[in-house]
Amino acid sequence: MAQVMYRKPAAKALARMPAKIAQAFRDAFSAIAEGKEAGLDICRLQGRPGYRLRIGGYRAIYERLENGGVVVVVLRRPPLILAVRFQTVRLGLRGSRFIEGVAAGAGP
Repeated sequence: MAQVMYRKPAAKALARMPAKIAQAFRDAFSAIAEGKEAGLDICRLQGRPGYRLRIGGYRAIYERLENGGVVVVVLRRPPLILAVRFQTVRLGLRGSRFIEGVAAGAGP
């Protein structure tokens, strides 16, 4: 049976995340080590060796070993990106032309 090894930052992140998500990652890595990748959200990384596994809002970067084992490099949740809508508003008149500006969070 292939082995799953966690690097120190990945092991710390696994210990800090919610138990349900942590168990899902453990199960997924066990399945990957056994060659059962069907149904998992996995893609090969571009520009560097390794793969990305996504479960919910969490991502894991891992590498496969020649003996079939898996080394988990990083486990993390990407930072939240706050989307702010911008709308052009009229600020005033200067001569016969309107001056336009941008107001954050203005509705349609």
